[in-house]
Amino acid sequence: MDQIEYKKLAVIDQKYWWFIAKRGYIAPFLQSLTNQSKKSKILDLGCGTGGMTIFLKNFGKVQAIEQNIFASRVAKQRAISVITADANKLPFAAKSFSIVTCLDVLYHKKIQMQEIFLEIARVLKPQGSILITDSALPHLWSTHDTAMHARR
Repeated sequence: MDQIEYKKLAVIDQKYWWFIAKRGYIAPFLQSLTNQSKKSKILDLGCGTGGMTIFLKNFGKVQAIEQNIFASRVAKQRAISVITADANKLPFAAKSFSIVTCLDVLYHKKIQMQEIFLEIARVLKPQGSILITDSALPHLWSTHDTAMHARR
């Protein structure tokens, strides 16, 4: 992913309509899973610069993972617990998380679908939940998607 896009995201991810709408869309799902106990252990897979990770902290203890070194560094500057690693090979013990989020990650070129889902299943606790959002409408494709190395 292009570093300039990560710089842009870190500036707009708390106020741009796309991210505000996404937070509003996923909040009820997360509330239904956590009952506001904030005891859930959440893995934010592919956190980018951490904008959504900040939001996820409202629902539990969040561990983030990001493959891009620059984005991971920005997330750390935002006081996010992030590990720089490949989502296709998660550096966590089995059954570690009650919720795994995979928000706008699957459309990236480097994602290996079979590997990532096997890894998610491995680190998810029994009765755990996964929250996936991804691109759906080709007419929304923009230069941002190209810069983010999207495959589709």
